Amino acid sequence: LGDALARGGKPEQALVHYQAALAAQPSSAKIHADIGATLGDLGRFDDGVAELEKAVALDPTYATAHINLGSLLAYQGDTERAGRHFQLAFDHGDERLRAAAQAALQQLAASP
Repeated sequence: LGDALARGGKPEQALVHYQAALAAQPSSAKIHADIGATLGDLGRFDDGVAELEKAVALDPTYATAHINLGSLLAYQGDTERAGRHFQLAFDHGDERLRAAAQAALQQLAASP
């Protein structure tokens, strides 16, 4: 339900459902990643980074979490860490995520 609410443009409601799911499954990398991405959508970037860091600590190969973490870090100006997470997303992602990670790495390289 949280995913549907997030896709439907209702991040506040999605967050409530994700947090309830996390209470039942506290070691779920996916739920931590969903919470982190949603917090980022709500402009709560530090909180989003913290949740996404939990997600990649639980599953270091979770490419989607690395992409989202890299995006929040880049937005915050931490391009060095962002680049590391984009590279990890590239290393562990499927074709779609590899393409997104490569584009993000190229954008970082082109930034002053």
